[in-house]
Amino acid sequence: MKKPIFIVFLIFLLLIVPACAENNDEVGEDEKIEAFIAKTMGDEVGAYKAINSQIIMQGSGDLRRVEARKIEDYYSKDREYTKTILTHSTTEDGDVTKESDEPLTSMIPEDFTYKQDTLFPVGSELSGEEKVELKKHILNEFKERF
Repeated sequence: MKKPIFIVFLIFLLLIVPACAENNDEVGEDEKIEAFIAKTMGDEVGAYKAINSQIIMQGSGDLRRVEARKIEDYYSKDREYTKTILTHSTTEDGDVTKESDEPLTSMIPEDFTYKQDTLFPVGSELSGEEKVELKKHILNEFKERF
């Protein structure tokens, strides 16, 4: 059940990110680095999740290649950590996931308190320097675990 949710997430990002991403015409590559909090969906455990993600899109049309890395730390309504899921997804190979028993996300608002009427996603725009730091963090976590 998790795979369809991630595929919907990836399709959503494929539609939204090109409109929002900074254009890098020199190499024909767009990259989006994010840190935010989102409500869990469907059969996901917990009330909300902290997310770090890196999405890279190369090429266009039929030659478009997408690679995504996502770290999701799951929490209960009482801010109790539950688990972490790392997902590496490519247009060629699909999704590969690993689990961790320690929180791994970075640059998430620490003062967040879950409330039933909270509007999601919660986060703020990262500066260029923060995006570089977060990208290094994501790549290091995936290098260690994949």
